[in-house]
Amino acid sequence: MDAGTKVNDDEEFLNIDKSELMPYKHQLTCVKKFMENQNRPTSETVINKLGNDVTAVGSVATAIYCFLRAKYPIDDIHTDNPMRRAIQYAITLGGDTDTIASMAGAIAGAFYGDDKMSQELLRHCEASAEFDKLAVDLFDITIKE
Repeated sequence: MDAGTKVNDDEEFLNIDKSELMPYKHQLTCVKKFMENQNRPTSETVINKLGNDVTAVGSVATAIYCFLRAKYPIDDIHTDNPMRRAIQYAITLGGDTDTIASMAGAIAGAFYGDDKMSQELLRHCEASAEFDKLAVDLFDITIKE
């Protein structure tokens, strides 16, 4: 490929609709609008706008929305625990539920800490005791001078 071809390729690239290059920005804008609106979107709207599939573009913003949405009560999910609510809500959206619920639960866990984690639920998580020890060790390393 010569320099002339490179310039032409760059010119073509510059003419691409930039919104197609920034899907996360578009999706996070949707998340913001969903959260600002008193009337929460239906599950179908969340799926259509954010996705519920195995791709990062089709799951990351959805997991973030599940976490944010679960800070408040959700019809048909009967728990006061927002971490559990985030996981349950993610599952109700269908699609790649294990990925989206795992990410939503991880975000909620990081936000709420151990206080909101069910010990019953943790018993079903593979290697949870080992990961707890690793987390404590990592924390200890970070607070040393």
